[in-house]
Amino acid sequence: FYGSIADILVDAGHDVTTLLPEIDPSWSDGTLKSKKIHVELSPESRKVAQKLKSGAASWFLRDNFEFVGPFFRGTPYADQFAIHCRGVLEKTALIEKLREEKFDVMIT
Repeated sequence: FYGSIADILVDAGHDVTTLLPEIDPSWSDGTLKSKKIHVELSPESRKVAQKLKSGAASWFLRDNFEFVGPFFRGTPYADQFAIHCRGVLEKTALIEKLREEKFDVMIT
């Protein structure tokens, strides 16, 4: 979805850069026209990603009829996104490079 938005903005004459954290290499980034900045997985995030791919993670950590618990504990994928976001933010050189670009808009 965001890749399509990026391509539409490029077609309209905008200079678009897409930050692409590698969460799952099999996922398409969806953009063909924007400039791309790829961000590798942190070691911690890579471990979580491998666990999710192996099927070792459980979406429902306890009883399927326990409706509130998964909300408070989160899911393995929510955990992976949080770990990966922390890993991206710890890349201080990347953050400084992005800061220097003085982008007009960021869409998340």
